[in-house]
This record gives sequence, C-alpha cells and structure tokens, in this order.
Amino acid sequence: MLTVKEVAQLEDLCEKHHISRLQLMETAGFEIAKELTLTYKNPHYFFLCGQGSNGGDGFCAARLLKHHPTLVAFIGKEQKLPVEAAIQFQKARVSKIPMLTTREEIINALKKTKDSTIIVDAVVGTGLKGMPRPLFAEIITAANKAKGHKVSIDVPSGIDPDTGKDQGIYFKPEKIITLHDMKPGLQRFRAMTTIRPIGIPPAAIQEFKMRKARTA
Repeated sequence: MLTVKEVAQLEDLCEKHHISRLQLMETAGFEIAKELTLTYKNPHYFFLCGQGSNGGDGFCAARLLKHHPTLVAFIGKEQKLPVEAAIQFQKARVSKIPMLTTREEIINALKKTKDSTIIVDAVVGTGLKGMPRPLFAEIITAANKAKGHKVSIDVPSGIDPDTGKDQGIYFKPEKIITLHDMKPGLQRFRAMTTIRPIGIPPAAIQEFKMRKARTA
C-alpha cells in the first residue's frame, strides 16, 4: 500500500534505474486500456482527463483504444500539464481522437451518454488537495448523473488518496483501476478495485523497501 508521498519517491527511484516517468505513463495507459478491454464489450469510451499526471494516463489509454468509438474531454489548461502528460495530450491530438475542451461541450456530451458508454475518470487521481475546484466538481457531478458505466483511474476524483475522505463531491465508480499498488484511501472501495502494473523495475522496488525499512 502506497501513500502519495511514497508513490513520488518510488517514481524518483525509477528515474535512477533508467525508467522514465514517460515510460511509466505509457505502461499505465497500456494496462488501463487492457483492463477496460477485458471488462467491457462493445464500448463507447468517454475519457474525462484533468491537467495532471492522471489526465496523462487517460490521454494515453484513450489513444490506445481509438479503434473503439472514443471521446476525450480535457478539463484544464494545456500550459499546466506536466511534461509527460503534455506529451500524451499531443499524441492524443495527433491520433485525431475527438476532444472536447469547453465546459459547455463537456456537460452537453455527458447529458447524451448511453448505457453502453464507459465514462473513465482521469480528472484528479492522487493529485487531490482539498475540495475539487468548481469546474471539476461540476463535471464530476454531471458524470455521476450520466448514463453508462463509470471507471476511475488510480483513485476516484474527489477522494483523498491517503485518507479516503471526501468533501461530498466525488466521482462514483463501479470499478477502479489503481496503478502498481493499493492506496490507503481506497480501503472502502477495495471490492471494486483492480491493481495494474506500470513497469516499475524490481531494483527500484527493492531499494524503496530498504529505504522504508531504515526509516521505520
């Protein structure tokens, strides 16, 4: 089980062992796409992507699933994307996946979803600090009311990844695809959570465990 701080420490060690954050994000996107393909048949994907690393995972998975009907909503500002997420954003653009970028477009599209739609929450993930911002909160609320299956990547947006607490507004999934390991905040969602690997090398995991043991 990993806290947000521990996830960051492990990713730093991956860099030391020659696995970049971009490689981790590519693997995460592949594993998310694989899990969705195994779970849902004849889907229409609707990815809700925020302006952090969680959004980058969503852009990557959406690109890998573009052979299905796939729509992406980008909630945020391109200039605020971390480097790796910005690369995934551009790759999604180049692959010509339809992308919505305004509040009105996103809310209207959520009102038109069908029972077969898979709404994928890649809005905040483990990046939550306090109450979701008004736009995020509005879109999360609209997504919860929309028709279709609902899946969260890593941690449902609006849930504190370390404590599991929420401020009353959070994405309500039927399935969670969390990355590498469980997060403390997912305890009450354990029954609906699947863990997928992201390519962290064994050497990085071993070094992380040794450092953790020394500070325990």
